[in-house]
Parts: sequence; C-alpha cells; structure tokens
Amino acid sequence: MFASEQKEDLERQTQAWSERLARFGLRLNVKKTGYMTTNLDEHSIIQVDGNGIRRTDYFKYLGSTLS
Repeated sequence: MFASEQKEDLERQTQAWSERLARFGLRLNVKKTGYMTTNLDEHSIIQVDGNGIRRTDYFKYLGSTLS
C-alpha cells in the first residue's frame, strides 16, 4: 500500500514498485490494482508501464475492507 498527497507521486511510487518486481521476474497485476482518493472530483487514471490503474471506492487489505 502506498500513500501520497499528489497523484503524480503515487504514480512514481507505483512505477518504481513495478520496476522492482520486474527485477525478480514478477509483474504488477494492474487488473487487481486500484487506487483511492479523498478528492471526489478526481477521475483520472494512474499510468504504470503504459497500463491504466483504475480508481476505486473501496478495497480489501488483509481481510478488512477500506473505504
């Protein structure tokens, strides 16, 4: 889980994580990855390796639902 006040910083953190995973032969599954924001007017997509990561209103983390 990453946290940031700016969408661009979150995009950079996620891209760096994807690159670290690739060093070990792993891939970030963008279909199972989403981001949350407190800005209700934010509808943009985060780009990682040319793929879009969608905004979501909730997600499960270690069995708990965050929203």
